[in-house]
Amino acid sequence: TIEIRKLKNKFKDNRREASLNINISDLFYKSGFYSQSLNYLDKAWALIANDTTGKRLLSSVILYNKSENYFRMNKIDSLRAYHVKLNNPENKNYKIFTYRQRTAYYITLLQHNYNLAIKQIKELQKSKDYAHNDLEEQHLADAYYMSGQLDSAKIVIGKLLTADTENNQPEVKFHLYETLAR
Repeated sequence: TIEIRKLKNKFKDNRREASLNINISDLFYKSGFYSQSLNYLDKAWALIANDTTGKRLLSSVILYNKSENYFRMNKIDSLRAYHVKLNNPENKNYKIFTYRQRTAYYITLLQHNYNLAIKQIKELQKSKDYAHNDLEEQHLADAYYMSGQLDSAKIVIGKLLTADTENNQPEVKFHLYETLAR
């Protein structure tokens, strides 16, 4: 952060420092420290609050990342609020369609309507506007498991465990093996 602040004098806006805060937030998120993650997202938002260009470029990412945190924290009201904010037409991002659809099925998952969530995830994956990510497969496996469709959950988990992707991180593998064990 100190190095970014030194470089800040060379730049006309706070986008780089805001991006750094978003990346620090991601580290906390992946470690399960959701409150700290949200804190860094708030710092990023404060840095771009008065910057139209910065907001246009970063607001969708910040809103989506907040949604992810609230989903993991099982805070459906906050998740709904950020889902509404993501659906504002001013939000533009090459992943905005995926962000909006993903937060919609997150709400469905938190409502424990697993069969509808399965349908939403499969429809999202078929869309031409979908930005592919193994996250949907992970949530699909969870939804299958929670709905009692154990064979389907096992098949999806098996594919995920054998895939060599960037999302096959230790915390993800742990969750998948834990689900298999249950």
